[in-house]
Amino acid sequence: VFFYPYPKSTPKKVVAAGGRPMTIKPDADGIASGVMDAMTALQFWKDDAQVYCLRVEKWQSETGGIRVEIEEKT
Repeated sequence: VFFYPYPKSTPKKVVAAGGRPMTIKPDADGIASGVMDAMTALQFWKDDAQVYCLRVEKWQSETGGIRVEIEEKT
């Protein structure tokens, strides 16, 4: 899940209502690819081809950040 800060022009009542889906650029597939490449370089797995299920979300929120969850199936 990618969290992008609200633009400074966002009304306070919108911010107070909580996060909302972000439907503008960057594209979800592009940011997911970047994170997966970084996780491969950090040796979370041997190759990102091992990932068989991927869910990507983009949200606007009060603060920015990234949340990654990895579940291993055996």
